[in-house]
Amino acid sequence: SFPSLEPAETEAAAMEEELQQLLRDLRDWQALVRLERPQQLDAILRDLGPRPAANQPGALMLWVAALLNPLPPLGLALELRPPILAAAPPARLAVLRQGLENSLAHLRLLSKSPLRRWCVYLFRLPAPVMMTSVMVFACLVSAIFPGAK
Repeated sequence: SFPSLEPAETEAAAMEEELQQLLRDLRDWQALVRLERPQQLDAILRDLGPRPAANQPGALMLWVAALLNPLPPLGLALELRPPILAAAPPARLAVLRQGLENSLAHLRLLSKSPLRRWCVYLFRLPAPVMMTSVMVFACLVSAIFPGAK
């Protein structure tokens, strides 16, 4: 049978602190994603609508899962939808926390990469400036390493 959306009152009370930590981590995740893909994140948040209140933990967990795994995918979190939908509310929270922690670790690693920062900067330039920059770089590499294949 399909698990219920909302946990029992005793489960909800036990999950309250963990949900608060999940929301703090989610704010960090959103800040890192905003650096990578600001327009995409804004569009996803618009499509999802307002975040459910903390007194609706089942709906809140599904909303967070939809944010981490939107369609089309961001590619910044492992697929969480099947295990989230199959799990009862306490297990759903554990799956969600693990997925969010893994995605945060990945995003933090990306944010420290100098090459990644350069690429993000490059793709924020207007298209003609970006293409000119790439062509100049390619010409410089060809001039420095004329026989390289």
